[in-house]
Amino acid sequence: MKVSYPKLHSARPKGNQNVERLPVVTSLDLHPDTVVLGAIGQLDEVFIIGYDHEGDLYCASNRADGADLLWLLEQAKKQLLKAASDLEQGLVS
Repeated sequence: MKVSYPKLHSARPKGNQNVERLPVVTSLDLHPDTVVLGAIGQLDEVFIIGYDHEGDLYCASNRADGADLLWLLEQAKKQLLKAASDLEQGLVS
């Protein structure tokens, strides 16, 4: 599975019109709107998981099949665990 990062230079949430977005991976947190806007036009399938402004879990997907969503979640989990392991081992900077 290929890990893809949002194209941040194309995503400009309100209030940031004078900020240039660079297409880089960062260890800093990003505004959720930046990530969502950067994904527009880049995905064939999507499963959004987050917390809304009241702190409640928010989930949305273009797929209706729960088994497909679970598979997607497990693939994402696998990639996250591998990335963390690679970082700990110094395989990536």
